[in-house]
Amino acid sequence: MSHLVNNFADGLIRAGVVFPFVRWCNPGNSQEKRAEHFNRVKKYGVEKRSQVGIGRWYARLEANRPKEEKVYDEFNNTYKEATYTYEQLVADDIRAIREYNNQLHPNQKLYPGLTRWEVLCRYQNPNLAPVDKALLYRFIGEEVRTSIRRSKYCRVHYEDYALPSPELIGRLAPNDYAVEAYYLPDEQGNVPEVYIYQHGAYIATCCRIEAYNEATAEQTDKDREAYAEQAKYNAQFDAMIAREKIRRVRLLPGDIPAHEEPEIVEAIPAALPEAAEGFDFGIDYAALAKQEL
Repeated sequence: MSHLVNNFADGLIRAGVVFPFVRWCNPGNSQEKRAEHFNRVKKYGVEKRSQVGIGRWYARLEANRPKEEKVYDEFNNTYKEATYTYEQLVADDIRAIREYNNQLHPNQKLYPGLTRWEVLCRYQNPNLAPVDKALLYRFIGEEVRTSIRRSKYCRVHYEDYALPSPELIGRLAPNDYAVEAYYLPDEQGNVPEVYIYQHGAYIATCCRIEAYNEATAEQTDKDREAYAEQAKYNAQFDAMIAREKIRRVRLLPGDIPAHEEPEIVEAIPAALPEAAEGFDFGIDYAALAKQEL
């Protein structure tokens, strides 16, 4: 699988970014690649049974090669091979993955009656660290260049996403509101939140602004909740402006007492060490040295 993650060696897969320790398997050593065994079960099990014609042309067994139909013509060297669109291949592979995950777990003695997917969901390691989506989506998510508008929100695919706090505007570069938004849609295609960066630095997680009905008589609890969230941000922004606005110049009162004159202390020369006796401070010894040269 090195060819799949090699492009992320200096980013996502670098030790300390997402995983505290990363070990690369030695090339050519299939015994280290434990995931290859599961890939083989899926490839020569579900895929071979459900995806007709899928195979490797260089496979040793003819049964594992793509199906070919020879055309008997004057050339006697023509073959027909099935072709597939990109959408068809992706749909077939997703179907095969779901069928593989919903099969019974191979260790039924330990997990009786549970499928592979159920074992994965129920028996995850409780010591796993939570995934930092803001970091992960920067490498595997969708990217859109946008900008912060009205010091409040950014627009991504015709949807508005608000900053969690107006104080975060201070993280932006001076006079630069352009940002990069990263996100990953869910299974229904919705994007509940985006993660914005500027020049590679993380700024904030922006949640989608929910629209509300402005007619008070027709508002529901959901409308009033959406209105309260937007009003809360506006109140925080007004408070920040009032707190950091430029103050008027004030004149100091004239009855401030003047500073007292500093006390003058007469310097007393310290006694010269014995090695300095006979040294005349009135003679420019540097000038004499130049004359002698």
